[in-house]
Amino acid sequence: MIQPRQKLVKSSRLRCSEDFKQTFHQGYRIRQGCLTAYAKSNDLCYARLGLAVAKKIIPNATSRSRIKRIIRESFRLNQALLGGLDIVVVVNEPCFSSDKQGLSYDLNKQWLKLVHHFKNA
Repeated sequence: MIQPRQKLVKSSRLRCSEDFKQTFHQGYRIRQGCLTAYAKSNDLCYARLGLAVAKKIIPNATSRSRIKRIIRESFRLNQALLGGLDIVVVVNEPCFSSDKQGLSYDLNKQWLKLVHHFKNA
Protein backbone atom coordinates (compact mmCIF):
# COMPACT_ATOMS: atom_id res chain seq x y z
CA MET A 1 0.00 0.00 0.00
CA ILE A 2 1.36 3.44 -0.92
CA GLN A 3 1.76 5.80 2.01
CA PRO A 4 0.66 9.40 1.43
CA ARG A 5 3.60 11.80 1.52
CA GLN A 6 3.62 14.16 4.47
CA LYS A 7 3.90 17.84 3.72
CA LEU A 8 6.34 20.28 5.24
CA VAL A 9 4.27 22.65 7.39
CA LYS A 10 4.32 26.37 6.55
CA SER A 11 5.92 27.31 9.86
CA SER A 12 8.95 25.21 8.83
CA ARG A 13 9.59 27.28 5.70
CA LEU A 14 11.48 30.52 5.24
CA ARG A 15 9.03 32.71 3.38
CA CYS A 16 10.17 36.28 4.02
CA SER A 17 12.93 37.75 1.85
CA GLU A 18 14.46 39.35 4.95
CA ASP A 19 14.95 35.90 6.51
CA PHE A 20 16.68 34.73 3.32
CA LYS A 21 18.96 37.81 3.30
CA GLN A 22 19.94 37.38 6.94
CA THR A 23 20.70 33.71 6.43
CA PHE A 24 22.84 34.45 3.36
CA HIS A 25 24.80 37.29 4.99
CA GLN A 26 25.13 36.06 8.59
CA GLY A 27 24.99 32.32 8.02
CA TYR A 28 27.58 29.59 8.13
CA ARG A 29 28.21 28.12 4.66
CA ILE A 30 28.77 24.48 3.71
CA ARG A 31 29.24 23.19 0.18
CA GLN A 32 28.61 19.52 -0.60
CA GLY A 33 28.29 18.22 -4.15
CA CYS A 34 26.05 20.46 -6.24
CA LEU A 35 24.50 22.09 -3.15
CA THR A 36 25.46 24.92 -0.82
CA ALA A 37 23.71 25.33 2.51
CA TYR A 38 23.67 28.55 4.51
CA ALA A 39 22.58 28.27 8.13
CA LYS A 40 22.20 30.52 11.14
CA SER A 41 20.62 30.12 14.55
CA ASN A 42 17.10 31.38 15.04
CA ASP A 43 15.20 32.15 18.24
CA LEU A 44 12.73 29.35 17.60
CA CYS A 45 12.84 25.77 18.84
CA TYR A 46 12.46 24.32 15.34
CA ALA A 47 14.36 24.51 12.06
CA ARG A 48 13.13 26.34 8.96
CA LEU A 49 14.07 25.71 5.33
CA GLY A 50 14.42 27.97 2.32
CA LEU A 51 15.23 26.82 -1.22
CA ALA A 52 16.96 28.59 -4.10
CA VAL A 53 16.88 26.57 -7.30
CA ALA A 54 17.49 28.85 -10.28
CA LYS A 55 15.91 28.30 -13.67
CA LYS A 56 19.29 29.16 -15.19
CA ILE A 57 20.91 26.20 -13.39
CA ILE A 58 18.05 23.68 -13.83
CA PRO A 59 16.06 24.82 -16.90
CA ASN A 60 13.55 21.95 -16.84
CA ALA A 61 10.66 22.73 -14.45
CA THR A 62 10.01 19.05 -13.75
CA SER A 63 13.62 18.51 -12.69
CA ARG A 64 13.55 21.65 -10.50
CA SER A 65 10.42 20.44 -8.75
CA ARG A 66 11.86 16.97 -8.23
CA ILE A 67 15.03 18.37 -6.67
CA LYS A 68 12.96 20.62 -4.38
CA ARG A 69 10.83 17.64 -3.29
CA ILE A 70 13.94 15.60 -2.47
CA ILE A 71 15.43 18.46 -0.44
CA ARG A 72 12.17 19.12 1.43
CA GLU A 73 11.72 15.43 2.24
CA SER A 74 15.28 15.09 3.53
CA PHE A 75 14.80 18.22 5.65
CA ARG A 76 11.48 16.94 7.03
CA LEU A 77 13.08 13.65 8.07
CA ASN A 78 16.01 15.42 9.77
CA GLN A 79 14.16 18.44 11.16
CA ALA A 80 14.24 17.28 14.79
CA LEU A 81 18.02 16.86 14.56
CA LEU A 82 18.52 20.38 13.17
CA GLY A 83 16.91 22.21 16.12
CA GLY A 84 16.67 26.00 15.93
CA LEU A 85 18.33 26.78 12.61
CA ASP A 86 17.31 28.78 9.56
CA ILE A 87 18.72 26.97 6.52
CA VAL A 88 18.79 28.01 2.87
CA VAL A 89 19.83 25.36 0.37
CA VAL A 90 21.12 26.66 -2.97
CA VAL A 91 21.62 24.49 -6.05
CA ASN A 92 24.89 25.68 -7.64
CA GLU A 93 25.24 23.41 -10.63
CA PRO A 94 23.03 20.91 -12.43
CA CYS A 95 22.02 17.99 -10.23
CA PHE A 96 20.79 14.98 -12.06
CA SER A 97 17.29 14.45 -10.74
CA SER A 98 17.54 10.74 -11.53
CA ASP A 99 20.38 10.50 -8.98
CA LYS A 100 18.15 10.72 -5.92
CA GLN A 101 20.53 8.65 -3.79
CA GLY A 102 23.49 10.94 -4.51
CA LEU A 103 21.47 14.05 -3.69
CA SER A 104 20.11 12.48 -0.49
CA TYR A 105 23.64 11.46 0.52
CA ASP A 106 24.92 15.04 0.02
CA LEU A 107 22.01 16.45 2.00
CA ASN A 108 22.50 14.05 4.91
CA LYS A 109 26.19 14.98 5.06
CA GLN A 110 25.25 18.67 5.10
CA TRP A 111 22.71 18.22 7.90
CA LEU A 112 25.28 16.38 10.04
CA LYS A 113 27.96 19.02 9.40
CA LEU A 114 25.53 21.80 10.35
CA VAL A 115 24.54 20.05 13.58
CA HIS A 116 28.19 19.46 14.44
CA HIS A 117 29.13 23.11 13.73
CA PHE A 118 26.31 24.63 15.76
CA LYS A 119 26.74 22.24 18.71
CA ASN A 120 30.42 23.20 18.97
CA ALA A 121 29.86 26.94 18.39
